[in-house]
Amino acid sequence: MAVETERVLALKAFYMGHAIAEKHSIKATALAMVSAAISHLQNTTNAPEKLRLAFYHILRAEILRHETTPLDD
Repeated sequence: MAVETERVLALKAFYMGHAIAEKHSIKATALAMVSAAISHLQNTTNAPEKLRLAFYHILRAEILRHETTPLDD
């Protein structure tokens, strides 16, 4: 069952990331929220939170995948 959950979360991050990337008016806010979530979960040892952290990393990657200008991070 865990493998299925991971697949669903990866697909969800993929589709959400593309939807966010296409809406330029919300992109910066969404990236800020995702970065805040990553920072909050960065040092977690809890398994469900590690899965959330992975989700946010994938979501951020999908949002930025078609970015043409480098970000300052």
